[in-house]
Amino acid sequence: MEITRATRHFDLRFVPLTSFAVRSDHPKGCCAQMTPLAHSRDDHRFAQAPGPATNDPTPRFIVLEGLSCTGKSTIAPLLAERLGAVQLDTLVPDYEPVRRHIDATGSVPERLHFWLMANYAISRKVRDLLASGWSVVIESYFHRTLATHGALGVQDLPTIDWSEAQRPDAAVQLTVSEEQRRRRYQERDLHNGVSLWSRRIEANVEQVRRIYLSFGLTAFDTDGLGPMQVVDGLQQLLRTKLCGRHHA
Repeated sequence: MEITRATRHFDLRFVPLTSFAVRSDHPKGCCAQMTPLAHSRDDHRFAQAPGPATNDPTPRFIVLEGLSCTGKSTIAPLLAERLGAVQLDTLVPDYEPVRRHIDATGSVPERLHFWLMANYAISRKVRDLLASGWSVVIESYFHRTLATHGALGVQDLPTIDWSEAQRPDAAVQLTVSEEQRRRRYQERDLHNGVSLWSRRIEANVEQVRRIYLSFGLTAFDTDGLGPMQVVDGLQQLLRTKLCGRHHA
């Protein structure tokens, strides 16, 4: 599994979470420097964090959601760096061969349950990091899994068991004008290609919108903003939403 810190990646398949020590001169939860112990393969990969950018010492779990090409994968590492947080990928690398196998079957129910499993799995890692005093940023979580599979035709979407899954402290849906989003989607298709699954979801994008709307996520409009302006705005939004709130 890959863990991102200040936009660097560290492979936890080789170094477990217990192999890190938080410096004792930082109060717990203040985005303290995380130092790999001696058996780490790459001791220089964790730089000093900038500190708790929300002026709130409580570790937070932040999720960025949104339609394809709204900027989630661009903004997530920048936001994590700004907040001195850990960025986690939703998919544990060991699950990648299973994902490819399930995608090849074309089975929507199998794909839905695979991604639910992946979300519950990463949720445990999030909980461990929060307990260690680390804030976490993830791009796409249960909300996108449900919204996209609703667009793929699943009629009875499951309810998330929040007693098992880590509930986000803030789930923000990035938005952009449809004209801009479609232009980005076409550029992505031209340069990198998009998957058959992505095409099927995009063909029913209005259903994705409707399901996202049902979650009541906090929307953040990125129209006309550069990446760092988006990060500035998100930082202010999180400061307003989160300061003074504590984990249950």
